[in-house]
Amino acid sequence: MQVVELVSNHRRTPVPWLKSELAVSPHLRFEGASTSHTDRLQLVSGIFSLHSHHQLRREWHVTATRFGRQGISKALLVSTDLLGRLTLSTAIPVGVSVTVLPKPYNADAFPWEQRQLFGELAIHRRYIPDPFMPSGVLPYTGYEPLRDIHWYASAQQQELMVRDYQDSTSQSVAVILNLEKRTIMDRFASTNLDYEAAIRLSATCFDMTLAEGLPVEFIVNGRFLHDRQILPAEQQSLDMTGRYEHGQEADYHLTSSSNPRVQSATGSKEGEELDFLSVDADPTYVKKEDEPVIDYRLQGTAKSYYRSKRESGREHVQRLFRILAWLEPGAASPLAPLLAQLEHDLTATDVLLLSQYVDESILTFCTVLNQRGIRLKLGLLAKQNEDSLVAEIASRNLAELIPLYSLAGKLPDPAEVK
Repeated sequence: MQVVELVSNHRRTPVPWLKSELAVSPHLRFEGASTSHTDRLQLVSGIFSLHSHHQLRREWHVTATRFGRQGISKALLVSTDLLGRLTLSTAIPVGVSVTVLPKPYNADAFPWEQRQLFGELAIHRRYIPDPFMPSGVLPYTGYEPLRDIHWYASAQQQELMVRDYQDSTSQSVAVILNLEKRTIMDRFASTNLDYEAAIRLSATCFDMTLAEGLPVEFIVNGRFLHDRQILPAEQQSLDMTGRYEHGQEADYHLTSSSNPRVQSATGSKEGEELDFLSVDADPTYVKKEDEPVIDYRLQGTAKSYYRSKRESGREHVQRLFRILAWLEPGAASPLAPLLAQLEHDLTATDVLLLSQYVDESILTFCTVLNQRGIRLKLGLLAKQNEDSLVAEIASRNLAELIPLYSLAGKLPDPAEVK
């Protein structure tokens, strides 16, 4: 993408020396620029000399090296006179960002024994439409029966339209991503590379279900990025542990074109409730005056979980990619209450659970789903100890174990973005 920087002097007096520094995300690469890096910030510097009523234009070719929300927070300007006696400085909030989607892995890069996870996770059993499950209208192609013609929609569209029905016997996929670390040592041992691999594996599964035309549902015990960690110029945005309000200096916020659906669910403990944030529409940036104030969570609890609708199609998959890009690394809610609720709520025929560890809650979850006849695949994102519960799950044939951690050295660089 191209970034254009304009510096203007609208006065009669010249500006002999002007230094400009752009505070940008550390994962944006400005080609040919002089930059200084920190863990959460990158400064792109430039020195100018402006004549009276003069304007300078500088163009950058910018490449994102990591998925997520990347942008420019503010511009720092420092100027001085010819003798260097007077120095003026100011900070101009910019608050411009772009959402970089994660790039799925290429299925051909997987070893042959691992391709079944994404290539044949689920297939349609039958292609028989159910007349009791309508899903909209489609243009008439000449092969549909006349009893399915929707006359009201045909009058509106000025062409013949027919009712479309869902396949009641088709399979569906639920992807559960666990971002919680089991112990403090796991938090120190895990790296950004492990997190990026987990996100890209989830994106790969979404991409494969799109190719098969299967409906997919995404569930994660993570939180969205806080604006203060990305763009200091924007004060508040989508905070899954608080209320969404307008910031004073923010021009753009994350919102949804339709009201999100917040579900209350009872957890495994008495009196404990889970917050499921389900954004039905694609999050996008809109102007501040066009955006309503929405309370995204239930009151009385600090835990939050995201659960999408089970749909198919490119728009739904792109929406899930955007959710993956907005997840905050290292921030997660407890997994056990989530699995306790999903044991009886899941209606998908195939479930893929991605986790770095296996504990008692995962063992119970595998047992319940096995009793319900739901096929479960457990993708291990980290190597387990010999005394872990993985051996018991394998011996009882509760789930199919997929050692995804073994693919770390065989896959492309996770720094690639889409």
